[in-house]
Amino acid sequence: MSCPAAWLALAGQARAADLFVSLQGNDAWSGRLAEPNTTKTDGPLATIEHAQQLVRRLKERGGRTTPIVVGIRGGSYFLAAPIRFGPEDSGTAQAPIVYEGYG
Repeated sequence: MSCPAAWLALAGQARAADLFVSLQGNDAWSGRLAEPNTTKTDGPLATIEHAQQLVRRLKERGGRTTPIVVGIRGGSYFLAAPIRFGPEDSGTAQAPIVYEGYG
């Protein structure tokens, strides 16, 4: 299995995540913060599945020229069902979709 050149170019680069997932998260939050804010009104998402839904919405907006990055914070995430990725979850060579361990 070979890696596309765009993915190889991303390897090792520090990049900011667009969305975060954490065991301390909440799927009612925006997912744009790595940690809950002090008032517990916004912070990371709780599930990878919800992050996937938000990534699909970002992708639908179109015109993206940078990667969409989901930073998954450490911990054990228990799934009610397998997470399925299909063509609608694919990025482009110019704007790949990346799910990665945070930090």
